[in-house]
Amino acid sequence: MQRFSRQFLLSLGILAPALIAGLIVWTRVTAEPQPKPPYPVPGRQFVAEYGVVGADAAHIVYYWGLFGIGRRIRQAQLLLLGSSHMQFGLSARQLSVTLSRTAGKPVEAFNLGVGCGESALFGARVLQRLGIRGKTTVADIYNTDSLSPCGGEAVKADAYDAYFKVLAIWTKFTWDWLLDGYLPTLMLRDGSATVSRFLSGSIVIVDWRYGDVAYCSRPSQGKVFPQDARGAAYPVDDYSGNNRSDLPPTVPADPKLLDLLAAGQMEPALTLIPFSGSRDYRPKLPAPHSKGGEASFIELSGQGLATFDHNHLTGDSRAVATQRLLDTLSRDGLLSALLAELPATTQRLMSHWL
Repeated sequence: MQRFSRQFLLSLGILAPALIAGLIVWTRVTAEPQPKPPYPVPGRQFVAEYGVVGADAAHIVYYWGLFGIGRRIRQAQLLLLGSSHMQFGLSARQLSVTLSRTAGKPVEAFNLGVGCGESALFGARVLQRLGIRGKTTVADIYNTDSLSPCGGEAVKADAYDAYFKVLAIWTKFTWDWLLDGYLPTLMLRDGSATVSRFLSGSIVIVDWRYGDVAYCSRPSQGKVFPQDARGAAYPVDDYSGNNRSDLPPTVPADPKLLDLLAAGQMEPALTLIPFSGSRDYRPKLPAPHSKGGEASFIELSGQGLATFDHNHLTGDSRAVATQRLLDTLSRDGLLSALLAELPATTQRLMSHWL
């Protein structure tokens, strides 16, 4: 018995390293190696989604104002609401820098856009939960009238659940990030075992201070934002072209969104983040609501812009779309209307930009 044990342990000691080495070589041969992202340093960036665990980290962090981010949201004078189209489509950092430079004093913006098929309604729920009132909001009308499963779970959670779920996602990401590139992992897919890298899920990392997406990768594609590692890009279908005469200055707005924001003394300006596909912008303009009102519509031309997946703008296109938002606000006088919603101190900061 002792002889068998010694032989077994000796064989295991020899074969185990060889097996692990073989798995590593196999993994690197069978899977295209993709560089992993720089680790998101707390206070600068955080993991908003990690496909292996969950896509709702940003939902929970924003709704519950965790880790000081609630203070950042409350400090912002301009808040961007919407789905992942907004999350990738406009830059709160760029808006903050430009408006602050023009005003000569700090003007903060925060991007509350989130993924998981979310809507602008969730951002309004965040503002309600954090007790935010009297701020300027810009909402993407791609989706405005229902909460996603991720949003619903964030709303139903309690404070304990909120911290636990977010820390579970971040802990799993940290573990996988540390081991990625050094050891393979075995995964069950469709009933069969496959060898994969540790960072095997989609990843979205956002800016802690502004909510902007800083990095996105997907398992089958690698890094896709701010630049696609493969160089892939899909031109946007420009719903407006060069003819702005048929674009309405106001559009029907979802009553749930209007009511929720009105309770906080806020009235949104609506926009539509450009995306590519089958010229399907127009169907996304909301139909009239029998009990709903209207809100100002900010046109964002998609001319010359591109997406990395038909739905989300590339980093370069995000910068252009953000500048077009600023240009349109100034050109159409909508900034004056938006400023009327801001506290008097904020109006003084920005008034001479008009």
